[in-house]
Amino acid sequence: MAIYKEVNRYRDAVVYTGIVAAIGALLVGASSYYWAAETTGLYAISYLMLATLLCFVLFRLSRVRYRLKVTSEKINIKLDSVRKVRKQIPIKDIAEAVPIRSVRGLKHRRGTNIYGSADFYSVAGAVGVLIRMRNKHEYFVGSEQPEQVALVLQRLIQRY
Repeated sequence: MAIYKEVNRYRDAVVYTGIVAAIGALLVGASSYYWAAETTGLYAISYLMLATLLCFVLFRLSRVRYRLKVTSEKINIKLDSVRKVRKQIPIKDIAEAVPIRSVRGLKHRRGTNIYGSADFYSVAGAVGVLIRMRNKHEYFVGSEQPEQVALVLQRLIQRY
């Protein structure tokens, strides 16, 4: 039974806008074959191929999904993108869970190397929970509500 559950998708308006603008510019460049005398067919085809490639990249980015599920025994992480990533972290092996709201907060906890040796699972950037295991290994788990996830984990840690 899930105590906490969260599903995220990759959403970055700046990246999406940039890709869409580049696709538009490439399509305009490809269509210049019809009104510019110096444009060759190879030029137009290469622009269409680049636009198609960017459409594929846009499609793949829109399909990136991240699922976080906390149960009484483990944390389940699923990251579906180009390759599927699955990770289970047992609650009994967790020593500490710290909410992180910014890169500055992550830098403060980690030193100059932001991600260090931590395994990083996020589509939301540096917003999430830094989990330290009893064996000193670290995981960074992305979340839109890191304080709530950390609170749930701290309550579960106290049981063990």
